[in-house]
Amino acid sequence: MTVDGAAPRRGRAAIAVGAAPRRVAGRRAGSLPAMQRKGPRRRDSARRQARRAAVPIGVMVALALAGACSGETGAPAAAPASTTAVTTTSRPGQPGAGSSTTFGTPAAPGAPTSARASIARTAVERDGLLVHRVIAGATSATVLVHAEQPATATTAASAVVEIITVGLDGSITGRRQIRQAVPPTAAASGRTMFDGAGDPAATADIVANEAVVRRLYTEVFNGKDVGVIDALVAPDYAQHNPAVPDGVAGLKALAANGLPATVREVVAQGDLVAVVADYGTIPAVDIFRLSGGRIVEHWDVLQLAPAPAPS
Repeated sequence: MTVDGAAPRRGRAAIAVGAAPRRVAGRRAGSLPAMQRKGPRRRDSARRQARRAAVPIGVMVALALAGACSGETGAPAAAPASTTAVTTTSRPGQPGAGSSTTFGTPAAPGAPTSARASIARTAVERDGLLVHRVIAGATSATVLVHAEQPATATTAASAVVEIITVGLDGSITGRRQIRQAVPPTAAASGRTMFDGAGDPAATADIVANEAVVRRLYTEVFNGKDVGVIDALVAPDYAQHNPAVPDGVAGLKALAANGLPATVREVVAQGDLVAVVADYGTIPAVDIFRLSGGRIVEHWDVLQLAPAPAPS
């Protein structure tokens, strides 16, 4: 029986079910030479293997356009380094040197450190404030001035930190203020918010000092690990916060439940490291003095009420 019941054409083999093929000229009827018979099958097999092994062309195009393939391996390209934090530091042990770390894009370095410190001090003193400390990062335009607004007949004394940006030409290009009223009662430590030591010209390991202070924020204030305090803070730690006594015990009690803080900028010079931070919604500046790799003294100013703009 032939396919569809049709009779085979003359000269060609019948395509029959179960019928023996007719031999023609030494080969089976209806068959092809070996090369013709095997060639297409080999090509089909190669195509199937290629389809199984190949990456879809759409994926390859997408990777190429995204720049995600590198060389013959197709390995993803390395992700760009984060630019959230930019850290600039001076050489450790350089007298009078400083560093500044800002989160975001830092202001370009301004005039030399001593000149910027002098310009910022003069601006603050011109406003009638008593300057106690000036910290100028050697590689940033930021200068922090720790000062005192004396009491008047109508206003209480205030602790002030002015955050001043000094440009290359010596002009002040930015200025803001953190201010806190001095409590009328005696401080827990018996100290004021202004007295104490601190030498911006001291020979110190700026990088190591800054690392110690950063650990205080990351591991203690935010991480609630008060056990680290003994490694970071000296036992005779001098405290100038009006509500906290001297020594590590007061700091441990304060930090036991955590002090969530967002660090905005770090400026270090000599044996002093200053941190501009937010404690929740409260802007603040902490100033630390370090000796022997540990914090030995601390001042702070918390913006508990809106500050007047500098005159």
